[in-house]
Amino acid sequence: MKFLVLLVFLLLLFFYYKNYKKRKLNQKEKVRITEMIRDEVCGLYLSRDEALKVEIEGKVYYFCSEECKDAFLKGHSERA
Repeated sequence: MKFLVLLVFLLLLFFYYKNYKKRKLNQKEKVRITEMIRDEVCGLYLSRDEALKVEIEGKVYYFCSEECKDAFLKGHSERA
């Protein structure tokens, strides 16, 4: 009988620990820091993950929208 009680206690402890670890991992995922970058045309700041990017001559430029990207590319091609 004591063995059975001990076994149940250990199983409960195991499942509690397993759920605790899962909750801890989920909390770490919520605290995710993203790098903010500045749009080359309008100056808007947005996360690097959301931005459109264009690489020209080895340099990467970031944009908030297709309109800003197109305006930059038009101006860049006129300068070249």
